[in-house]
Amino acid sequence: MPYITIDEYPPLFDLYNFIDYGESNFEAWYVDINHRIRHNTAKAVTLNVNDEIISSAIFSSIYENNAVLTGVQTKPEFRKMGYGSALVSSMCCDFGGTVYLMRESGRNESFYKKLGFENIGKWRMYK
Repeated sequence: MPYITIDEYPPLFDLYNFIDYGESNFEAWYVDINHRIRHNTAKAVTLNVNDEIISSAIFSSIYENNAVLTGVQTKPEFRKMGYGSALVSSMCCDFGGTVYLMRESGRNESFYKKLGFENIGKWRMYK
């Protein structure tokens, strides 16, 4: 029987590697997210099976009664088992405010729709 835990303060190096931010700079990411977590303007959570991260979610920004959900990922071999849904649902319910989602256009739309998210528009990225 697997040992399942939720970690509300996961080691950020492990989380960074799990999400696989590609070529982005770990030190810059770490300084930024660590600062925001310490000041309660961000939150990172992982779901672990036998002490191994299998799913993650991040509120990368929390302000008043609003949060931005990012960093949602589940290991491929654990997808479609409800782990990611349970983690995101738990975070959103615990937060209790309005949660906005930042995701790649067209990706995982049915997953988020099943969780109650609705498409209200698009953000633009400045490059």
